[in-house]
Amino acid sequence: MLVSNIVLFHHFNELKLRFFYLILCFLITVLTAYHYCFEIVYIFTKPFLKYKKNFIFTDITEFFYTNIEVCIFFSFYLIIPVMVYHIWCFFINTVTVRNRQTIVMFSIASIISLYASILVVYFLLLPYLFEFLQDFMVTNNLLNIELQPRIKPYIYLAFKIFFFSSVFTMVPFIFLVLIYAISPSHDKKKKLLWFLPSISYNRHLIFGVLLILSSLFIPPDIMVQFCVSILLCILIEVLLLYTYIYINFIN
Repeated sequence: MLVSNIVLFHHFNELKLRFFYLILCFLITVLTAYHYCFEIVYIFTKPFLKYKKNFIFTDITEFFYTNIEVCIFFSFYLIIPVMVYHIWCFFINTVTVRNRQTIVMFSIASIISLYASILVVYFLLLPYLFEFLQDFMVTNNLLNIELQPRIKPYIYLAFKIFFFSSVFTMVPFIFLVLIYAISPSHDKKKKLLWFLPSISYNRHLIFGVLLILSSLFIPPDIMVQFCVSILLCILIEVLLLYTYIYINFIN
């Protein structure tokens, strides 16, 4: 009983220490980002700047709070590898040596997929999305509707797109983790060996269903649909890649 209490106390102290390091890292990152807040806001607004050269804010404190929210959002995504590292270090003693390779590979692949999805959204999806939305401006003899974008709604829209794209790219990782955690050890590769060819042969059907479902939530623009189609293809191929790596290269 005494030994178990000592072990529990040791783990609790380690958890507090790692949580303190993580919070400290986050605060330092937020303060550093706030020092360069205008540069970071410029990075967020750059996909829209070629369509509209200025933003407005209607509340005297709106831009100040927007800067803070941008810095927090930017810092959170920036310290995700540090967060994964601390979680891995805390649970490393409870994982067998055989499974460590699998967890490390899944973690690295998920981080790469996360940042790759952010780059795809930033350079491909956002510019065409804003081009589609600003086409709703109307100027004729009957009606004049001009776009005067506020900085806060624009930033919130970018936040939503980045967040949902991040969750979107984590689907293959979460799926394989669930298979790995739920299935008995002797059934894991058997299930994956069945899963890999079935998805490969029917990827066009799965792609079509996902495209139909996603079209209910995105603008009916050709370029936006094209970018979403690319993301869906990447999602399916990354899922197949994760499965192939696990079957062939991980014991």
